[in-house]
Parts: sequence; structure tokens; C-alpha cells
Amino acid sequence: MGENVAADLKGLLEIPHSEMIEQAVLGIAMGRPDLVDAVGPVCEDDFYNEDWASAWRFIETLRSTGRTVSPFTVATFYSHPSIAAADMNALAVMAPHTLHGAKSAGEELRRLSARRKLKYLGEAVANDAAEDAADTPEAMIARAQQALSEILPPTPNKSSMSSELDRILDRAEDASRDTSVRVMSGLTDWDRRIGGMRAGELHIIGARPGMGKTIVGANMAVNVALAGKGALYFSMEISREQLIQRVLCDLVQRDGHELWTRSLRAGNIMPTLMRPLIKARDTLEALPIVIEEQRGLSLAEIAAKARMVRRDLRANGKDLEIIVVDYMTLIQPADRYKGNKVAEVTELSRGLKILAGDMGIPVVALCQLNRNTESRQNQDSKPRLSDLRESGSIEQDADSVTLLFREEYYVLLSEPGLKGTDAYAHWEAKLLEVRDRLEMIVAKNREGETGTVEVKVLARCSAVRDA
Repeated sequence: MGENVAADLKGLLEIPHSEMIEQAVLGIAMGRPDLVDAVGPVCEDDFYNEDWASAWRFIETLRSTGRTVSPFTVATFYSHPSIAAADMNALAVMAPHTLHGAKSAGEELRRLSARRKLKYLGEAVANDAAEDAADTPEAMIARAQQALSEILPPTPNKSSMSSELDRILDRAEDASRDTSVRVMSGLTDWDRRIGGMRAGELHIIGARPGMGKTIVGANMAVNVALAGKGALYFSMEISREQLIQRVLCDLVQRDGHELWTRSLRAGNIMPTLMRPLIKARDTLEALPIVIEEQRGLSLAEIAAKARMVRRDLRANGKDLEIIVVDYMTLIQPADRYKGNKVAEVTELSRGLKILAGDMGIPVVALCQLNRNTESRQNQDSKPRLSDLRESGSIEQDADSVTLLFREEYYVLLSEPGLKGTDAYAHWEAKLLEVRDRLEMIVAKNREGETGTVEVKVLARCSAVRDA
């Protein structure tokens, strides 16, 4: 009995590796350069033996600088006291000399490396959980899931060239036959302008405060949910209760009534609006939409929550089809970039783009613009791409960038002090002209033309509709 337990413990404590496989991969690199590609992607971390890991690092250095890789050059360049050129030559002689052998050696090296990393990760998670740390279980789980996703490379896209060509031609002939996944925001002209939101895309909605970016983001999520698709909304600026109040007012407006958000917040609701409000409440409760309210989430925590929501939705016969982040620069950046705003924004935009690709769905990220728009005068106050905070990386990573401009907001701020004057009459006429108008300026569009789309925004009801 004791011997069996000891044997089991020994098996658990053994670290997955194979000296023979590591030597075989090194031997192929030095003696059979024609078979190196068959080995596949290998990195220094895939070797357990530190000597062989160092040797592989030097081999990679020789290859990257265009120098010949041979037992002699590796031994000379490596100059390890316990490994001579004869040892390296022996590895090259004994290396697999067939395509199948080289491929098998590479696959086994990566398999053992993955098992080893899993073992280390399990130990790290156990130690993390055992310590009386300030971190929440959610944060620890997010880190573990992020580390787990990095152990193996992403599954390659096995779609054939033929199937890709067929899909492109079908789309060219008739957009309605396009079989690729598209998610519609519910704003027809904007959807038509960007060609719909597709899997793996990052769409940025940028605006100054008061322009309506939360209204637009929330309406997009609700529209997707009303179409029967799962939506996840990360509300980092306002509370979950505030966002739900806005969504309820939006749903009441869809039913032909006007319930102002401030009235609902104050509890000042007309009796005639109670029935539409109860109906909106029942509608929202049944929708496949999840609203997460937690400030300072990291990218890893956002990804972990998205996977959990997807799992829950799939258990109920739905799937997660869109993520909305409100807003991007409220995501907690990595400590290594603290104080470097450009690096922080680069990490966030790149991370959200990667999240969209990993989840296979579009991500919509709301983003606050800098104050440059307010320093410009008259019609020049409309936002531009350069008004994005640290905009370089955002422009590069985003598939589309849409900037919001609601002139009514600025006209209301300029109300003259005296009523009955020509100036006041002119102000009233201008207010009537711009009332409920929102310009969606598509400043970047990877899939088509840029330009401005006009929609109707009922800011008092937190609703946005086609013009």
C-alpha cells in the first residue's frame, strides 16, 4: 500500500520532459537544416534542460543573423565548458533524418512543454489560493485563465482557400448570402456604412462628455439582444442601476411613450407610464443581455468574465455575439506601463482587438476624446481622429472609429440671458434646427468609405434611432 502511494507521489512530482527529444530537435537544427521547418515552431522555453535551452537560443541567434548552423559553429559560439564540438556533432549524427521523424520530435517537444507549463501553473494557482492575499478570487481566476490561454498557441484557421473565395464571391453577388458572422447595431445607415460588425473586429465610438456615447453603446447592445443574440456590457463609468434605468427608458420609448431618465431616477413617474414601464421591465429581464458593473477591471478580468458569460448563455441556448466596453481608458492597465499613457492605451486597444479575435465576436469600445474639440470654434469644433487620447495605437488597431457630435448640447449651453430679444429668438430657431440630431462621423473604416451618418437621439429618454 505504502509503495503504491509513494509511486503515485513520485509520478505527480516528476516534471514532464524528455532528454532524448530535446537532443533530437537540437540535432535536426544542426545536422539537417532541410528538416528544420518540419519541426515547427520551437522556442527556448520549450526545453527543460537549461543547457539545451541555451544552445537553442544560440542556434536562433545564428539563424537570425544569417550565419551557418552546424555542430562546430554552435559549439564555438555557445562555448559551454562541459559541451564540446564532438558532443554537438554526436547530436547531429543521431538526429532523425526523415520528415516524419522531425515533425514528431517537434510535436512531442511542444506537448511536453505544455504539460510542464500546466504543472507549474497548477502549483502557482494552488499557492495563490493558499496565501492570504488581498486579491479577490475573481482576479486570481482571471490571471489563471489568462496564463492557461497562453500555454498553447491559438488554433490555426483551417478554412481552405476555396471556401474563402466562395464566401467572397457570394458576398459580392448578394450581400444577403454572406455566410460570415455579422452583427447589426440596429442603426441602419451606420451598419450599411461599416458593412456590419464582424467577428474579431474592434469598433471605437469616441466622444466628449454629453455627446451620447453611453446612449449609443447601450442601444447597440440592446438592439443585438432584441435580435435574440447575447450581449455583454461592461459599465465602468456609471453604475449598473443607472444604466438599467436608461435602458428601461429606451424600451419605453420603443413602445411609443416618453419616460425621461431623470424622472425615473427621481421617482417622478406619471401614472400613465407605469404600464409601459412594467412591460419594459419584463422585456429587459427576458433579454440575453448581461450588464457588468465593476470599475478598474483588467483586460484579463474582462476576458475571464466574457468567457463565463458565454458559457452561461450557451447553457440557455444562446451565444455571446457582442461585447461593449464603456469606456476603454477606465480599464486597469498593466503595472509595467504605469505612468506611460501612450503605452497604456496601446496595451488596451491591442488587448481589446485580441479579445475580439479570441472570442470570435465584435467588440465595441467607447472612448473619451480630449479637449481639443472645445478649443476650436464654430463648425471646426467637430471631432477628428486626432482628438482621440493617445490616438496612434487606437487608429491602428480599430476596424472602425466613429466620432459623435451633438450640436444641441453646445447650443443649450449658449442660451442668452434675456428672453424676448432678437438674440433669444435666433437661439430658439437654432435649437429647433439641431434638436435631437446626432452626427456619427465615421472617421476610419477598414471595410469601406468614411463619412457622416445622421441619427435621431432622444437624450432625455436615453434612446437613439434611425433618422
